[in-house]
Amino acid sequence: MVNDKNKNKMPNNVDYSKYSISDLIKFIEFNKVGFPEPVLRNLIERKEEAVPVLLDVLKKVYDNYKRYANDEDYFGHIYSIYLLAQFKVTEAYRMYVELLKLPDDLPYKLFGDSLCESTGRLLASLCGNDYEPIKTIITDNNIDDIIRSHGVAAIAILAAQGTSDRGEVLNYYKDLLVSDSWDKNEAVMAEVVSACNDLYPAEVIDEIRAAYEKEFVDESVIELESVEKNLKKSKDEVIEATKSDRYYNFIEDTIEEIKDWSCFDEDGNEAGDKAANSGKVGPNQLCPCGSGKKYKKCCG
Repeated sequence: MVNDKNKNKMPNNVDYSKYSISDLIKFIEFNKVGFPEPVLRNLIERKEEAVPVLLDVLKKVYDNYKRYANDEDYFGHIYSIYLLAQFKVTEAYRMYVELLKLPDDLPYKLFGDSLCESTGRLLASLCGNDYEPIKTIITDNNIDDIIRSHGVAAIAILAAQGTSDRGEVLNYYKDLLVSDSWDKNEAVMAEVVSACNDLYPAEVIDEIRAAYEKEFVDESVIELESVEKNLKKSKDEVIEATKSDRYYNFIEDTIEEIKDWSCFDEDGNEAGDKAANSGKVGPNQLCPCGSGKKYKKCCG
């Protein structure tokens, strides 16, 4: 076990391979040891052994979400969801979707600031190419706008990375732009326009223009002028830029994704709030420059 005197730092000179996966999870389940990079590296190296245990951790939180939502120090499910996403474990997908659909602020209590930064990428990494469950997030007006917007982004990631057909995805977005069967929330509609724009919007430009004309789109997120400007570029140029954008990529390295969170900094956040980042601005948060636009559509 970790010595209490070093409880804010994870020792590097320990042979963690001697421990069972369950013991490794116990070492880091609570945010008491700083950033546990050596343990995470060992879990990654032992992927096949780790996956069933990580799924069990996620299932435990899924079955007892109210208890864990009120425990700010509990991090087991956060490590688990990132590692499972890195490993592309689709068995975690449905549980993650259902946790995101919990009422009120429960998803935020469970996942903290990671909801503002990584939800779309986590969904895309976990879903294979089955985005039907993500659709149920996007069109549910009982779910927070940020989570719904991340659902839109998740499907765009699949198209950008070639996992799903771009034309099929744009057809789905076109349906969202014109359909009256769902709540056309301005923020979510703006994310639909943004996703179309980043996949090259030629096939849906008429529907996008009509949405702006009807004032369905939050123009503080993306203006029609930005879409028209993108149309002047080549399709390949736009899609290649999107494909290389970090926010349109899968989760590939859990350690790089979370190592800078301020909750692991003893001086920066002694309280250990869940998934608090290190001053980084999430892609769907307002840009700190004061433009009123989302960071990924402004200085990001």
